[in-house]
Amino acid sequence: MRGSCVLFDGRVLSNLDDVSEHLGPSARDALVSFDRYARDRISPQEFYHSDEANPAVSESAATRFDSVLATIPEPLTRRYIETLIHSDLATEPRHTSIAYGLHNYLMNDPAYMHLYSIAGGNEALALELAARVRAEKHLQHTVQRMLHMFEYYPMYLNLQ
Repeated sequence: MRGSCVLFDGRVLSNLDDVSEHLGPSARDALVSFDRYARDRISPQEFYHSDEANPAVSESAATRFDSVLATIPEPLTRRYIETLIHSDLATEPRHTSIAYGLHNYLMNDPAYMHLYSIAGGNEALALELAARVRAEKHLQHTVQRMLHMFEYYPMYLNLQ
């Protein structure tokens, strides 16, 4: 599964040649510079191991993703990047940390992340897991409460 193009001002931009042709060579150069900046800040290994907490909303303007976007000299490139990552970001750059914004930009690069789809849709995962688990299962139900393992097995709390 790939999402390698951006619909931008009514045009499909799939690569640097498209960016150069439709936005101009200076926009292309600014995109290449931003790409280099992002890669220099987060390696594929760091991206892969980035599951520690990164706040999605930051307090300081200097640590917000829009402060990085503001350094891009070409307004079209800035808008292109915002368009590229907006659906993954699910918020505005001013409400996002630099790290989170860069992660959402880099996730479009196969060196950082691959996307997969599930044959039969996401529900197929739940059905397959349910078929493999020997337990009472309630599919198509609303979860009202999650119990921690120790609520079911309090004897494990006193292990030394």
